[in-house]
Amino acid sequence: RDYKVTGVQTCALPICRPGYLIDGLNGMPIVQFDGNSDVLEFRNPVNAIRSVFLVAERKPGNRGFILGHSSGYSFQTGSTTMWNQSWTDPFLINGTIRENGNWRDGLSQDYGTGKMSITSLVTDGVVRASNFSRDRDNETYWRGTFAELLVYNEPLPSNFVRLVEGYLAHKWGIQSTLTLSHPYRINDPVPSDPSAELMIY
Repeated sequence: RDYKVTGVQTCALPICRPGYLIDGLNGMPIVQFDGNSDVLEFRNPVNAIRSVFLVAERKPGNRGFILGHSSGYSFQTGSTTMWNQSWTDPFLINGTIRENGNWRDGLSQDYGTGKMSITSLVTDGVVRASNFSRDRDNETYWRGTFAELLVYNEPLPSNFVRLVEGYLAHKWGIQSTLTLSHPYRINDPVPSDPSAELMIY
């Protein structure tokens, strides 16, 4: 909710900059980016990122970053890999990144394309971002669709990462994309157990 949109048009057509698709994914709205100049600028930069969850579809050939910044390049992609050995922030390289619950090596593997996916990452230290998604003054933009972004200022443990992945997968109706061994591929996770019974008069 805390962002401003550059060049937005509201429409139900598949081609808009960026397009707001009312029934874009299993009856819920999503935003579509054409990769030319569409950016969601955050009202205030996020300067203490430790965990990120992104529900989005990356179009084939897209080198757009998971998150961008007006002066930094923490989330720099490689030409054929998730991360760039020289430019990606070491806190990301040394952190963990998963797609649909599958662990990925960001320096040797690339993002999946052509379908809605859940990307989750936990950094090894603090990184920052100010938009989705353009890096500095480069003309590299996200091309694809965007459903939801969650950012935490603390590194979530593995069991919480799985919980959030499961929550997002069931919320957006894409649980079948989760790895077969994912604990929440079948059942929607229960966020918490009751810790006390209260009677209110």
